[in-house]
This record gives sequence, C-alpha cells and structure tokens, in this order.
Amino acid sequence: MREPQVGTEGILQRIVTEELSADRWGNRGVHVLSTPGLAALFEQASIEGLLDFLEPGEFSVGTELHVRHLAPTPVGMEVEVSSRLVAVRDGLLEFEVEARDEAGPVGKGSHVRAVLDRARFDRGVERRRIRG
Repeated sequence: MREPQVGTEGILQRIVTEELSADRWGNRGVHVLSTPGLAALFEQASIEGLLDFLEPGEFSVGTELHVRHLAPTPVGMEVEVSSRLVAVRDGLLEFEVEARDEAGPVGKGSHVRAVLDRARFDRGVERRRIRG
C-alpha cells in the first residue's frame, strides 16, 4: 500500500432505501436509516477513501467501528457520508466519520481499517473453514 496522507477523504451520497431502513432490520414500521445501515455507509466511505492507495492484491477490512446515530433520515432522502483519515498507527488506518442529510447532522463516529493481502487472507479463511 502506498501510505495515504492524514486528511485523505472518502465521500459518498446515497438515497436511503428500504434495504437500509430500520424496518428491514426488524424494527417494523420504522422507515428511516437504520443504525446498521449508517454503520455500513461509514465503512463504504472509508473504503472509497483508500481505493487509490491500494496495490494489486490488497484490500481493506474494518477492525473497529464506533457509531453515534444522532437523527433519523427518512427513506427516500439523500444522506452524505464522509470519512477522513486522522492517523496511521501500527499498520492501522484511523478515520473520523460523519453523516448529514438536508436537515443536518445524522451521525458521527470513528472507524479503524487494516490493509491486507487478499491471497494471505483467503488462506486464513480457508484454514478456519477446515477447523470449523
């Protein structure tokens, strides 16, 4: 991996769909962005921010995620999610993440990712499968 600079950002915009809704996660009748959906968007924004730095055969995985869900975003409304790299320590990439919709802040938190070699990772997955 080419080491990204602190301040590197990943930004994405998504329309909140039923697939991202609390209703889909079992909170029947609640048609707003779910906390698991928000967490997934935080991960996706962080992944996007790293794409230009990965070498062939590399990918990143999440290792830690802290989410504060501050306000509801209704299904059909757009949410903008940003991830900003704040530190690189011991091979881990630390991000601050935020989400907003047209009414204001939706969520914030922190996220940590590690960059891995795909072939080595796949071998580790296979070893776990054999043991299981």
